[in-house]
Amino acid sequence: MPICLKYRSQSESIFSVKLGPHRRISLKIFIVFLFFLLNSCQGYNAQKCEELATQAFRGFPKETNEYKHNCASIPHDLTMNKCQQVLAFFILKGKVEIIQKQFGEKSSKCLTKNDLEKFSR
Repeated sequence: MPICLKYRSQSESIFSVKLGPHRRISLKIFIVFLFFLLNSCQGYNAQKCEELATQAFRGFPKETNEYKHNCASIPHDLTMNKCQQVLAFFILKGKVEIIQKQFGEKSSKCLTKNDLEKFSR
């Protein structure tokens, strides 16, 4: 009886030799599932949406898109519209303390250093 040796071709990986065909498919499905699971764990809450709102108001395109798609159904205090109102009020009044009394403590996050330097009185 002749002895036949099976040689591994260059296209086969180490995993395909050790695992059977059903396990290879299972491993690929598990890797894809793990990838989607890790990417979907962004966890949007009110605080994350408020951060995205301030960045979107400042004009960051990625954050604007992320805010529009993920924060519409999450209730949060600081929105892009509120940031617009804060900036307009700050231009008129020129004091951060007045804005914080009017709109809340978080409202000063809408203002940039440039806004503070340019419109402070």
